[in-house]
Amino acid sequence: MDPGRVKISGLLLLFAALLSLPMEGRAGTRPSYASPEALARAVVKRASGTRTVTCNVVQEKHMSMLARPVVFRGTLYLMRPDRLRLEFTTPMQSVFILDGSRILKCGGAGRSFEVDINSSPALRQAASQMLAWVNGDFTGLANMFSMSMAHAGTGVVLKPLETGLQGGVKLVTIMFHADTLRPSSVRIDEEDGDWTLLLFRDYRINSTLPENIFDECSREAAD
Repeated sequence: MDPGRVKISGLLLLFAALLSLPMEGRAGTRPSYASPEALARAVVKRASGTRTVTCNVVQEKHMSMLARPVVFRGTLYLMRPDRLRLEFTTPMQSVFILDGSRILKCGGAGRSFEVDINSSPALRQAASQMLAWVNGDFTGLANMFSMSMAHAGTGVVLKPLETGLQGGVKLVTIMFHADTLRPSSVRIDEEDGDWTLLLFRDYRINSTLPENIFDECSREAAD
């Protein structure tokens, strides 16, 4: 089972949310938010000092044809404004790199492919979603999604207004730690009933990353 089966637009939404990670939080404060837009603005405001992010990732892929979810574990590396490396190491290796307008995806046995974001309307729209998150352009997001508050906890639910360009994504639910506003989970629900849950732990903020970590898929790039 390939962790890359998660729809590309959903992945970029996830990456966009993580690019908005705040540098630090104020322990013990649990403000309430009147609207999802207010929560999203608070996340972006507290992200102003964040240059790089590294964290551990657990991905659970829930499929109707399987009795149990398929679980992958790995690491996420981010450098603002538009560079990302998502690397799963168990139970199999898979690397996804976003470097500006370039996407590089690698699997086992040296298999890889590269694509330009501008090569399709779906990818261009996903990129515009990412830029909207990073730049705090909630007017732009409002043209793509309806946004509502999560029913429990601190989070937002995004529902695509047009299904044609969303690659089968039905809902994206992003939950944040109430104290720090760092994303704790992202759930991507698909039209066919399958869903993916991504959990984020052990954040390292503004650490120095290897220069070539976003250029190639080899494990040496991440060491």
